[in-house]
Amino acid sequence: METKIKSYFEKLNPMKLELKGKIKVDKIEKLGKGLSSLNYLVNTNNKKFIFRLKVDEDMASAEREFKNLKFFQDKDFAPKVYLFDCSKENFECPFLILSYLEGKIIKELKEFNKERIRRRSEERRVGKECRSRWSPYH
Repeated sequence: METKIKSYFEKLNPMKLELKGKIKVDKIEKLGKGLSSLNYLVNTNNKKFIFRLKVDEDMASAEREFKNLKFFQDKDFAPKVYLFDCSKENFECPFLILSYLEGKIIKELKEFNKERIRRRSEERRVGKECRSRWSPYH
């Protein structure tokens, strides 16, 4: 799949991705699979993109995701949509090309939140213990 993605990117008009000059793909990395998509990180011309292949057969779902992303793309929490293709001419499924947003992956956030909840629980336990020991004197 990575070879096919690389070939597709390198044939694209650079202006579609807001790039200047010929597109050269430096690296493609599979990020994982969502409920209905395969996600790849594509490094090209010192810019990162997400190539999201919509593997479910629900075309309405792909179109809905595209519309939602377009609606929110001016916000700092949503990626910019550069391209949406549901023709199945280049890939067997609809796909999107999105800007890459730096940040933590969901798994890291879940671990961070677990640790935060554990610390808060410990702080509450210590607070209750202190109150029970000292409250009779105040």
